[in-house]
Amino acid sequence: MIVIQDTREQIPWDFTFLGASQKVKKLDTGDYSLEGLEDTFCIDRKRSTGEIAINLGSKNKTFLKELDRIMEFEHKFLICEFSIKTLLSFPAFSGIPKDKLKFIKMNANYMISLLQKYEEKYGLEVIYCNDTNEATNVAYDIMKEIYDKQN
Repeated sequence: MIVIQDTREQIPWDFTFLGASQKVKKLDTGDYSLEGLEDTFCIDRKRSTGEIAINLGSKNKTFLKELDRIMEFEHKFLICEFSIKTLLSFPAFSGIPKDKLKFIKMNANYMISLLQKYEEKYGLEVIYCNDTNEATNVAYDIMKEIYDKQN
């Protein structure tokens, strides 16, 4: 199994210790895919509640364009490196600097409702994990399952 990691991933997940090969290549949609399945399988990764808040707020048009592309994929996942409990505590633990918190105009319930709406509209599966390690393992398990079904 060869995992494709998008060139724009700044702090990538490492799947090699789980037994996968990993290549860096530009992906038009998502952050991770599998070689040969780049047009049918993608994982989009969100590292923090601050990142998802930006995607749902100030960068919403860009995020919706990505979701429009994702809709065409057979297998599509958004994996969060934070739990639903952490999201519910937003903006705590968001990584947003304290001097910027006064500019936040959304809350956790609004973000959760948007994510649920996008799950239904785009067929996207949103998965909340407790941390990076759990997210990496969940992503690997999904990839392995998709890979095994294709081969």
